[in-house]
Parts: sequence; C-alpha cells; structure tokens
Amino acid sequence: MRHLPASLLLALMPTLAAAWGNHSPMCYRAFERMPEVAGAAPVKAEPLVDFLRAQEPAIARTLQAQEAWAREHLQGHAARPDALRFTPEPARSDAERRAAFLRALRLSPHARLALYLQVDPRAPDTTRPALDAGEVSAVAHSKGATQRFVALQPGEAVAPLAVLASACDEPDYGLDLNLFDDNPGAPANPSYGFGNQPFGNPAVAIGSQAPFHMGFFHQGAVFNTLAPSFARTFAELRVQQYGGLAVLAWQTGHAYWGWRFAGLALHHVEDLTQPYHASAAPGATLGH
Repeated sequence: MRHLPASLLLALMPTLAAAWGNHSPMCYRAFERMPEVAGAAPVKAEPLVDFLRAQEPAIARTLQAQEAWAREHLQGHAARPDALRFTPEPARSDAERRAAFLRALRLSPHARLALYLQVDPRAPDTTRPALDAGEVSAVAHSKGATQRFVALQPGEAVAPLAVLASACDEPDYGLDLNLFDDNPGAPANPSYGFGNQPFGNPAVAIGSQAPFHMGFFHQGAVFNTLAPSFARTFAELRVQQYGGLAVLAWQTGHAYWGWRFAGLALHHVEDLTQPYHASAAPGATLGH
C-alpha cells in the first residue's frame, strides 16, 4: 500500500464509498451508555413536511447563514446557486416545500427521509410493523445487508437513542447520489453547482457519493499538487448543514428532528474515521 496507483484507487472508489456497511449497530453501542442520549425523554415522531411547514422562515434563515459561512470558511466550497435558495412560501404544497428543501441542501430529489427506525440487532423490535427497505432507501441493498427497518407513525413516542442510531446510517441511502454535473440524471436547470465529479467514475452511482463521505485533509502539498481534484470533498459541508438543522429543531420544539439531523451529521463524522475515507492511500508515503 506504500505506492497505491491512482488508477487502482479510482477503480476502488465505489467499494470504498460504502466501506462501513452499516453505521447503526455501532451507534447503538456507542451511545447506549451515554446518559445524555440513553436517558433522554422519548420524542414524538414527526413527518419532515410538518417540521418544514412549522419552521419555514427559520429554516430559510438557517440555510442561508450556513451557505454564507461555507463560502467564507470551507476551502474549495462549491457555492450553491442562488436559484436553489430556500425561501418561505406559505401557499405552496407540502410536496413543493419538501422538494425545495432538498434542493437548498443539494440532496438527491429521490431521498426518502421516511418515518422509520433501524432495528437494534441486540434488541429486535417485535411491536412495530416491518418496513421494506425501498421505503427507506433509494439504494438497493445487497443480499447480505444487515439493515432491518420498522415503520413509525406520526406522533408515536420513540427513544432518542433509536432515532439517532437509525439516522447514523441514513446518508448511505441515496442522499448524495448523482449530484455532480457529469452524473447520469444529475439535477439540472439549475444544476446543484458541484461541477463535475472530482474523482471516481461518474457513471457508477454509488461512487458518486464518495466526495460527500470522504475528506483528504492531510495528504500534503506534493499529493495536492499532483491530484488537486482530491481536495474537492464535501463531508464537512454535510456536517455543518445537518448539525445546524439539529440545533434549530431542538430550539424550536421539534426534538425528533433534532436527534435525526444529529444522526445524519454523525454519519459523515464517522466516515472520516475510516482510513480509506480520510486518506487517498493509507500507509503510503505521499510527501509534504
């Protein structure tokens, strides 16, 4: 691994992009003994459209402030086109508001964001109805996938630990697929402003999420000079977006979405602890 050829790295990108397999079991274990999570009061499950409708002006301010912060502080940030700005429009339908929210975050228009839990493998849920993976994920799960889902009903009381741990796996369910201009079916008119996919094969859907789940922050000047496109990653953007929305949700009495957005943010933090997500060539001497 000391001299990993760039061509081999590019070929491996689709596999490396999904290297964790399933984040939720380790999140259950990581937080089950943390009093702030395990001892938190149950929250009421809430459809996304209810949160968006109730807090539309505050969400608009939050997303605009996040974009301004990103333009100033995130190196290599791809500015969000102004046409994607989320603006309050009380008269529009819930479906239109939801679509506008996804565009403003620059998430896949196929993102499910359903009401669900991923079952803790150590504590199988036999009280809630099973939910087909297609209702939760836009990505077809492999035969060996370990995710098992159950449905939540609006207003149903649910443990914050379960919400947080379930959401920790959710960004791998298609939220970041095919967002670059050269991806098949990429958003257009307007585009999302990310430009062409910086590395990996743009024709391979699962690989298209890699720049949102990786961050090569410590490769050194030599590597960055030879492969500058690898510096164009967006995991930190996702952490800022979801983290800010979690704070807003908690502050405005939407605790379910506070925990859920927190889990979405944690996914990207966890990804950056995976060697092949944090280094283009773990163990290699790339020079500084």
